[in-house]
Amino acid sequence: AGIGFDGLDGVLSFDVASEGGRAVGTIGLEVDQVMAVGRRATAVSGALVLDREAARVRLEGLSAELLGGRVAARGWYHPVDGWEVPATCGNVGFGRFASREGPAPVPADDEGGGSLSARIDARCLPDDPGSRRGSGKLVVRNGRMMEFPLGLSLLQLTQLMLPLNASMDRAFADFELDGSEVLVRDFGLSCGTLRLEGSGRMRTDDLALALRMRSRGTLPLLSDLYGAVADQFFAIDVGGTLTRPEPRLTPIPAFSPGPGASTPSPNEQQQ
Repeated sequence: AGIGFDGLDGVLSFDVASEGGRAVGTIGLEVDQVMAVGRRATAVSGALVLDREAARVRLEGLSAELLGGRVAARGWYHPVDGWEVPATCGNVGFGRFASREGPAPVPADDEGGGSLSARIDARCLPDDPGSRRGSGKLVVRNGRMMEFPLGLSLLQLTQLMLPLNASMDRAFADFELDGSEVLVRDFGLSCGTLRLEGSGRMRTDDLALALRMRSRGTLPLLSDLYGAVADQFFAIDVGGTLTRPEPRLTPIPAFSPGPGASTPSPNEQQQ
């Protein structure tokens, strides 16, 4: 699935036999800890079921603790049909999960800046990353969004125009997977009576962004009126990458199409 695992410490229990030249049975997983995408999951349990009739390996009942929250998944793999994995997570410490420096310890009363809940359904053919398809949704609550690169850059760009502040604490995204791209159908950051919402895409290989965002209120009726007026005068286009976003104000957005496939900035190319 393109995710590397290391630092595995635990026990595998085998109940496997051979029938008609095929392995059948179950491999139980009881893992104390494992590192995945630089984050440590603990209390991992589940089972790999070798299904002779379907010629598949099924992942059943996978669960783990991750940064104060829980992760659950299931799925299957077939040498011709590829793989499919639905997964969910809840109450994961967002600040520590998103930190570029890794999940450093934080006080017990501060779960690293909010909680992350998400779901994703993904599938792919064997050895063909371009066939990757899927969809997902994520929600962040009580997070210090302005301490992260995208939120901070938006704050710096709009501080003279919009009443954004460091208390912006909620985020959401609905997305689809299409090969090496994440198509962001709906995305938003909000605080108090204001929110920024938009759509676009992100490449998975280099995290290059191509987003267009608009300002909205959170009060009924007034939000629609404010949005209709603001949309005529400016939009916020975000390029660069997820770790080094490059937002800019686009005046009269009706005459300027939204950003297309994003490319690394000249500074990034030099680095």
